Amino acid sequence: MLLAAFTLEDLLKGNLVETAKGALNKSGRFRYDRHDLLDLAGKANIALSEQETDLVERLDVYLKWAGRYPIPLVYDDLLPRTLPSGGFSVQTYGSSADRGIWRALVQRIQA
Repeated sequence: MLLAAFTLEDLLKGNLVETAKGALNKSGRFRYDRHDLLDLAGKANIALSEQETDLVERLDVYLKWAGRYPIPLVYDDLLPRTLPSGGFSVQTYGSSADRGIWRALVQRIQA
């Protein structure tokens, strides 16, 4: 999941450098240096479906802490959230559909 998150982050940032005016500051540094996948997707004008949004939100958790540390800095990040399909779960759950959704999103960003 961490590698999937890194892939999306790099593709979105590359997309912004290639297409967005103002992605680089005057010294040539990338302006959007936060690890926020939903924010990057919005800035890159990548519309996300409900399934893609759910996956990107969960990948963001791996990018920020779950893929690197045993616990988050803020305990709220461990609390369950409501799922788009109903019910609730922690944000580090996985689904058998994740890989297919991720692959389709990567292909769409690359196009």
